[in-house]
Amino acid sequence: MTEPAPDPFVQWLADRDVSCPYCSYNLRGLGHTCPECGRHLEFTDFQEHRSKAHARRFFACRLAATISFALGVILAIKHLRSGPGLWNEAVPLGAACLAIAQSLAWLIFARRITRLPLPTQARLATVMWAVLVMAAMAAWG
Repeated sequence: MTEPAPDPFVQWLADRDVSCPYCSYNLRGLGHTCPECGRHLEFTDFQEHRSKAHARRFFACRLAATISFALGVILAIKHLRSGPGLWNEAVPLGAACLAIAQSLAWLIFARRITRLPLPTQARLATVMWAVLVMAAMAAWG
């Protein structure tokens, strides 16, 4: 008698550290059901979760880039209108350049960013927001 063909999903989980898309439980070597949350899983669950997570991170980066560009323009205008002095000249101009450079880098590398793993995208979004906050603090601090 012939043996039934092995389940491709179970084979895929056999040697990978894959987290459940609903509760983040490690599913290595398990079957179609997550022991933590009890959900039945298929390949499509991972694809849908990944695309939604990518969209959220992509939006967060795009929003940071847009705000960075606007902040950079505002800081550049502030620099042009400010009087002499290190704080009035160098800091706003540096923050403006940094904010504009971040938004331009986002425009140039947006397609590559969407192909990065989700944890890397999350770190990148965090860095972009940190740069934005530092630029804002430099402008109004």
